[in-house]
Amino acid sequence: MLVVLFVSVCRMNAQEEKIEYQHNDELDYYYRLPSGWNLVENEAKLFPLVIYLHGGGGYGKFEGLGYLAYSDGAFQSTCPSFVLVPQSKKGWDPGKITPLIESFKLMYPVDNRCIYLIGYSMGGSGSYILANG
Repeated sequence: MLVVLFVSVCRMNAQEEKIEYQHNDELDYYYRLPSGWNLVENEAKLFPLVIYLHGGGGYGKFEGLGYLAYSDGAFQSTCPSFVLVPQSKKGWDPGKITPLIESFKLMYPVDNRCIYLIGYSMGGSGSYILANG
């Protein structure tokens, strides 16, 4: 019941989307900058980072629940945050995810106290492995 209500609240607004795709030799990924984020204006401000690991059938798809929940304009307007969605075809390797997160943190002003790792199915397993590794 909660999931149904949650999904109905999280609608994607195409006009507010600022999704980027990055090819990386180790792990391709999508990311979204915080709503209204500007390097000059927000130079000293740190933002949360939400990392969403997709399930087994989610490779190359960016319409999953994790994406909608954290990239939705309503959520971003109340809690601006970076959203990072790595792409994997064969499971999650902490040896590839951790360097990706660290390099992302070097490029953007991420608040190290507010890094959230979530996943569904295969992504849930990857989240558990990464959090306990």
